[in-house]
Amino acid sequence: MCRAKLCCPQCDHFSVFGEGTSSDCSGRALGSRVISIEPGKGWTADGGAATLSRSVPRMAPIASVATVHEAEERLRADRANANEIIDLLDLSETGAPRVRLAAVQSCRAVFTEWAASGTLVLSLAADEPTSTGASEGESPRLAFRRWVLEQYRRFVAILRRMLQRTETPPGLRTPALDSLVQMAALEARHSPPADTAAASAFEAPRGAFAQLVAALGHSARAQPKVLERLAEAHLPQLDVAYHMLRAIQRLAKGIAAPRPAAPQSRPASAARLIELLLLMAPPRSDPAPEEALLLVRPTGGVSTWGGAAREALTAKKHRFELARCWRALLALPLSDALYHRALRALPTAVLPHVARPLQFCDLLSDGYARGGVDALLSLKGLFVLMQRHNLEYPRFYSRLYTLLAPGMLDGEHRATTPTPTPTPTPTPALTLTLPLTLTLTLTPTLTPTLPLTLTQASTVPSSPTSCRLVTCLSP
Repeated sequence: MCRAKLCCPQCDHFSVFGEGTSSDCSGRALGSRVISIEPGKGWTADGGAATLSRSVPRMAPIASVATVHEAEERLRADRANANEIIDLLDLSETGAPRVRLAAVQSCRAVFTEWAASGTLVLSLAADEPTSTGASEGESPRLAFRRWVLEQYRRFVAILRRMLQRTETPPGLRTPALDSLVQMAALEARHSPPADTAAASAFEAPRGAFAQLVAALGHSARAQPKVLERLAEAHLPQLDVAYHMLRAIQRLAKGIAAPRPAAPQSRPASAARLIELLLLMAPPRSDPAPEEALLLVRPTGGVSTWGGAAREALTAKKHRFELARCWRALLALPLSDALYHRALRALPTAVLPHVARPLQFCDLLSDGYARGGVDALLSLKGLFVLMQRHNLEYPRFYSRLYTLLAPGMLDGEHRATTPTPTPTPTPTPALTLTLPLTLTLTLTPTLTPTLPLTLTQASTVPSSPTSCRLVTCLSP
């Protein structure tokens, strides 16, 4: 436990714990307030210096959206209410869906304000694992900031679980995605400019962006709504897309490592990574820095930007990282379904966007040589390399002829031409003014001597105005 006096609440001046009273910056005598920080708990302050038994009581359990907003206002108004952030974090995990959403939004606003005021210190050095308890001789101010950082790390972990777990209500996954992106932007803004992409705040192992990609990559099921939101709102930003490619590559290499505890998670992760890669489309050319769409735009002129920011504006870097992602993913022991999906994606989603498409010719030629469905799905990719990139494949047509068997026409991967739907012939519209009486006289040709005159009247009950139809049939 770390104990210290908060001698001056106005300027947050701290001193070492002692007896008696203290004076503030203007020399006035003040009663000492004791700060207590315990591992896994909040910090407490009481009004007496003699004992630590009396602490500020915890707030009542939050049960509604209104009380969540009230707690947020108290947190933003006075830092002495910092313990209430623990209750908001608890509510973001265990409350009702509406309360959980409100708690996430309130925590996001509080941490953003604390980062701007310096209460929350976000840096690459702070990303290193630290103990919650204060070390011997550590200043109370530093101990408090470490505690605040631990609460922020817990918030990021909650958002990751909210995004990754399949039992999360669908209405909370998209806000969790947006919140993680905003927290990643917060970390990048409050970190020094990085000379390399590896030193960027986007790639901090415990950072919000790394947790976002890990949540999407290790989800047990596909999340179409989340991927749609990611593609529409966040991937157009070049720094997000660039660091997403690098994060996917790291996850793909991690999947290749042995995992005896959970071997069944490997195919699921590979499937999720393929889904992410299919959303990626590198820029065709280098955009102008002034017009580039970025999540975090560095301050100052372009010449003062770090190397990581300049790499995100380079189309060649995007194409290079995309190729490395696919190479790392295709090196995994994929299931047949995932392998076939990758072969189908190569001609359109990979080959047009990489700098050297011929680096995938071994993969396609091996699949073509195996025959069967693998050869059928490798056919288009090989043809693209032959037609556009001067690949020489002498046995292409001889093997193609061997594929032309009746069984290939019945496969599930065959291309089918949809039957055009016949366009219905428009029926001439008849506009009638109601009420009316319509008399129709028909002369039958089959029985010219039919001695019959029939008058039939019908009323349409569903019409607000009755329509009377009189039909006369006469010889």
